[in-house]
Order: sequence, then structure tokens, then C-alpha cells
Amino acid sequence: FQLHITTDFITIQTKSTTNLQRDLYMGIANIRKELKKHDKDGLMDLIEYLYKNNKYAKEYLNFYINPNEAELFSKYQTKVYEAFFPKVGRKIRLGRGKKAIAEFKKFDTAKDLLADLILCYAETGVVCVNHFGHVSEAFNNSIIGVYRQALTLMQEEHILDDFAERAEKVLNDSEDVGWGLDDELLMIYTEFYG
Repeated sequence: FQLHITTDFITIQTKSTTNLQRDLYMGIANIRKELKKHDKDGLMDLIEYLYKNNKYAKEYLNFYINPNEAELFSKYQTKVYEAFFPKVGRKIRLGRGKKAIAEFKKFDTAKDLLADLILCYAETGVVCVNHFGHVSEAFNNSIIGVYRQALTLMQEEHILDDFAERAEKVLNDSEDVGWGLDDELLMIYTEFYG
């Protein structure tokens, strides 16, 4: 394969069409090898192209150049909130909330901010179920799974104490929900906080 960079476009030429998929996912070693073939201007063209044409690359490069974790956290916290309480319509989109967490994780911010965002998902989910009533078993399972994920990360990073009050509030706010959500959250809370 060959990676061709011009100011207008990027192409990947493969040796044969049967190897197309393998070549498109060439791996970091091959990417490094191909990038080393290009001069500084060619690499700048590639970065400029990615910045203009890929919203994730643009956001990452903006963060890389100006790493404002608080601003980035606020943006992704809003995305998580809007997954449960959208600006338009009433449809809850759990996938968007989880996607926001996954995207935020790629920025490699401080682990306490990632834990905070994951816990925010669980907190907002409990607020949502208190507001709208029981949504579904899948909804409850999502809240339970993310709550466990948050507390696991906090334990790994030795920051459980920093979030103890909020973790307990999620538990307390789920007391009247029923459908097993409160019981499952209690088991998880007890596992981590005793």
C-alpha cells in the first residue's frame, strides 16, 4: 500500500482489492513507516486535511494545542446530560451518553475527571428515572453497569473517598425507583464502600 498526501486529498493505494480491508487498517507500525516517507510540509498538509475534514481530529488537535480539561469536561458533561434530557424531543439516548464517555476517554485527561463523567452518567440516569418513572430493564442495566464502572475506576485510581458523597447520593436517590435498580446499586456501593 501507499499513502499519498496532497493538499486536496489523501488516498490509499492497495496492492490488490482482496487486501483492501487489511490495508485500510494498517496498524500503527505501518502508519509510522508511511509517515516517515513524507517531509514536514506533507505531514502539515495531512494534519490540515484532518483538521478540516474530521470533527474528532479537529477537537483532539484543538485540545492538544490548548489542553483545557475543565472546558472539555463541561462539554462532555453536557453531552451526557442531553442523552437523558435532550433539548429536542423526549427520547432518551443512552448510546449517546456512553459515546460521550468513550470519546472523552480518548483525550487521556486526568482519571478523576473521567471518573467524574462516568458517575455523572449514573447520577443523571437516576434523576431521569425519578422524573419519568421506570423506563426499561435495559435502562436500569445501563445505570447499574456504568455505576460499577465509575466505582471500579475510582478504586483503581485510589479516589473512592473523593466521590463517596456523590456515590451515596446516587444510591439514596434511587431508593424509591424500584424494579431492582436500588437493590443492585446498593450491592455495588457496599462492595466498594463497605
